[in-house]
Amino acid sequence: MKFNEYMNRVLNEGVSISIGQLNTLEDPVYVLIAGGVGAGKSYVLSKNTKLPIIDIDDVTMELGGGEYSAKNTSKAMAITKKKVLDMLDSGESFIHMGTSANLNATINKLKVAKDKGFTTVLLFIDTPPEQAIENNKERVTKGGRGDTIPDHKFQRTYDGAKNTFDNLKNDDLVDYVIHYDNRR
Repeated sequence: MKFNEYMNRVLNEGVSISIGQLNTLEDPVYVLIAGGVGAGKSYVLSKNTKLPIIDIDDVTMELGGGEYSAKNTSKAMAITKKKVLDMLDSGESFIHMGTSANLNATINKLKVAKDKGFTTVLLFIDTPPEQAIENNKERVTKGGRGDTIPDHKFQRTYDGAKNTFDNLKNDDLVDYVIHYDNRR
């Protein structure tokens, strides 16, 4: 089934969307999951898909030998960008998770995706920074990453991701927009 046919069923027939089903579609799909630090991107996705996932946090952890360190962020961003461009060159559907706080960088990736014939999906995980801070504290108590994230980054990345979403939700670079309200 083509992605457009699938989304028409979602919109017109109330069929539920499952990220896990995207790997069964014929056309290549670039799913960009955006949201501030601690928004719950990984939780919402729950990595319940056979699609390849490119996640800057995973790259950062790899660079730190299994430990999350902010000092690896710049290098992780460069590696993640290359991985995204390589996947777009491959023509294979995939999911890219990150804050998307940099509007211009996000636009550039979406332009490449459209030029290469991808259907583009922007999934914005909307979590207020105060809740994201609490989510992060909970994640850390369970042994997850994030204990060194300063509080100001939660607001900055939320504002950047929201700005990206607001600027792109009606743009031709994005075929489908999903606003996931993750407020408690």
